[in-house]
Amino acid sequence: MPAQTSDLSSVTTVLGSADGVTETVRTMLLEGLPFAAQEGCSHAYQKEFMNLAGGVLAETRQSVTEQLASMEVETRLAEGELETAKAKEAEIVKAVEEATNGIELVEAEVVEAAKAVKDAEKEHKAVEAESAAFLKQRQEDRQERAQVAAVVEGALRMLVSGGWDDEETKGESVEAVDSLLVDVKADKVLVAAALPALGQKPDSRAKYDSVVVDEVMRVLPAHLSDLDSKLQASEAEEVDKQAEILGLWAIADCARDSSSAAAGELANAQEKQALAEMELKAGQKRAKEQEAAVTERTTKRTRVTERLAAVEEAVGAVTRFASGFDDSIKETALAEAEAEAEAVA
Repeated sequence: MPAQTSDLSSVTTVLGSADGVTETVRTMLLEGLPFAAQEGCSHAYQKEFMNLAGGVLAETRQSVTEQLASMEVETRLAEGELETAKAKEAEIVKAVEEATNGIELVEAEVVEAAKAVKDAEKEHKAVEAESAAFLKQRQEDRQERAQVAAVVEGALRMLVSGGWDDEETKGESVEAVDSLLVDVKADKVLVAAALPALGQKPDSRAKYDSVVVDEVMRVLPAHLSDLDSKLQASEAEEVDKQAEILGLWAIADCARDSSSAAAGELANAQEKQALAEMELKAGQKRAKEQEAAVTERTTKRTRVTERLAAVEEAVGAVTRFASGFDDSIKETALAEAEAEAEAVA
């Protein structure tokens, strides 16, 4: 493509898309430019037309230059925002990793706490089961001691002292003493003799009755004393077993509290992780949007840069056209002067 044709193409391309130019002016410039740029033409109108086109191109260059400066600022801002978004995303990724590691640690604590609860409850139940028979026997011994004491200290003493007020009361008391004698496996002769002897008032008892009463007072209180000794002998063991059971229950209860606390910590850690992941997704979305914004601004800047280059090329072309006109005018004036000189000669 000849240089003039190339210059003309570059100028018309820019004028065809110049901003701030009415369609009428644009049409006039595009239609008149090929005639104004013809070689060998040196009319003043051509130069004026080229100056007009050059003015439009100069305004376009100014506008595009300003656009490029603005795009440079916007691109730098977008790149800065992208860098900030990436840094924030990196922080959130770290937070997610920490939250995940925290969950793993707490999960291990939950498993360990659950195992501690299971072991403590198992030991507590085992000791409780092992002590159940002993504690039951202790309860039965206390009940027996209470029943024996009620007879010895109540019915027997009343009969021995003759302190009953009516036959019914006496009969119930004699029956209670007799039943107790049978329970303690007293001598059958004593059991048989005790009923009539105890049923007599003290001043009405024969010598044999008094001997029987004395024997009853020896046997039953002795049995009560044996029960007291038995209870006293096993009291320390009962205290130890009760303390052990209570201690193991307390240990199991503390383990349950620790397990509940660990479960709460796990729930908090899981919530923290979920929030961090949500924030990460939002951050990634922001970063992606910012990357798109940077790409868009970079693309626009490239287009504006290319357009500015095209405008500069068109301005250069118009300048070359104008320079050609000046040379043509000078040559024409020189030729006319030479012609005049020859005519005079």
